[in-house]
Amino acid sequence: MESVQSYLVCGVQNSGSSVLCDALKNTQIAGIPEEYFLIWEEGWWAQNHNLLSRQSYLDIVLEKGYTPNGVFGGKILWHYFKDMMEKVRALPSYKNMDDTSIMAQLFHNPKYIWIVRRDKVQQAIDWAIAAQTGVHNAQHRSLNDLEFDYTLIDNLHRLIEFGEQGWTNYFEHAHVTPLTIVYEDFVSNYNQSIKSILTYLDIDTTTSKEVLTKAPQTLTQSTSYQNDWRTRYWKIRELQTNQWVFSINGSRP
Repeated sequence: MESVQSYLVCGVQNSGSSVLCDALKNTQIAGIPEEYFLIWEEGWWAQNHNLLSRQSYLDIVLEKGYTPNGVFGGKILWHYFKDMMEKVRALPSYKNMDDTSIMAQLFHNPKYIWIVRRDKVQQAIDWAIAAQTGVHNAQHRSLNDLEFDYTLIDNLHRLIEFGEQGWTNYFEHAHVTPLTIVYEDFVSNYNQSIKSILTYLDIDTTTSKEVLTKAPQTLTQSTSYQNDWRTRYWKIRELQTNQWVFSINGSRP
């Protein structure tokens, strides 16, 4: 299909990207932004389409990601972005190209939507809970037998900051300014946020008025576990910070 507009939703784990992508898919006019590049020709999606080569997988992704109005949508998280680039670069058409050139050619100069969460600690806690339950959808989680792990949460917090810095560097190098969506603002003003995104993408919204009234299926809500873990995390972090400051001051002559 000839591309009218293409865009990529960018983020890190537990940023709210799945809720955003589901919302965009629900409009039925904003492409089909799936996480196509997490697992390539080895994954279930490729196997269901009988795709054995990387090029054939790439070809069908670029076909299936469109809605009938010619809009393509995709989703990429930072933790596998570099691996994705290396796999594309292994194809003859993209050999020796840098990341920004690959993205421009592969997706026809896409627009970028960057979703972030204002509360990075809460994001890390949600990620830690997902890691323990094996479920990233908050609606389907069982919260039994969860264990607070400060080191895990702190490490995930650092990974979130590392990933967001990675996207910042990429956008600067590519000389592009993404549309930044703050998840907390998005879920509190859902319909207007979707309309603003469609306007940014230059998509005619006249055919999506009824669809835009649909609420997202799941939104992150704080639980007693999350609130308790948040309090415990900040207490431990403050204690460690105070100990570090004391050790530095104490070592001075």
